[in-house]
Amino acid sequence: MSSTFSKTETSQIVDLLDRFDVEICRIEDVSNENIVECYQSFFARIKNELESESEYSTGISDVAYARILKALSPELYNDFWTQKENILYQAIPNTDFIQDTIQSIGLSQGKYIDYMLNEVSPDLPSVAQYINALIPDMEISKFHFGYIAINYEALDVADERVRLLVAIHYLTLDAQERGRRISYDKFYKKYN
Repeated sequence: MSSTFSKTETSQIVDLLDRFDVEICRIEDVSNENIVECYQSFFARIKNELESESEYSTGISDVAYARILKALSPELYNDFWTQKENILYQAIPNTDFIQDTIQSIGLSQGKYIDYMLNEVSPDLPSVAQYINALIPDMEISKFHFGYIAINYEALDVADERVRLLVAIHYLTLDAQERGRRISYDKFYKKYN
């Protein structure tokens, strides 16, 4: 896969991507024999959800999410993500905004970014644009979210490197959404 990752790390990343691929195909009810069709269906569904509801769901359950991430050793996980705290303001019915500090993840300036920047970006301009915009603050911004959601047809998901980018993108966003959901549920129960 790369010169950035060891053979063991590459095996773990391939396992993570395989697990993500299988889950996306299961959610989209498409045979994982046709990975491109799985991803095209996934992207189209998310785009439709955003256009009609301004929100989206990957459909990945908490159990499936944990199973996907278990493919990586703790050390390799830390080359992809870093733990962080975010301040979140919740609008709870019948109350004012409530501030909460939540645990979340963000992208790490580790081997994953090095791999995408040095080994993938030179071959794939779409990945280069995404990664170069990501590097200054290591946050998946509205640009990144919109770039994947709107420009998915420009992404060659037959390329496992592109699918890895997509997997890390949505796994990161899912982790952040899980943190927000836990916070909301906690305060909703407390104040209602």
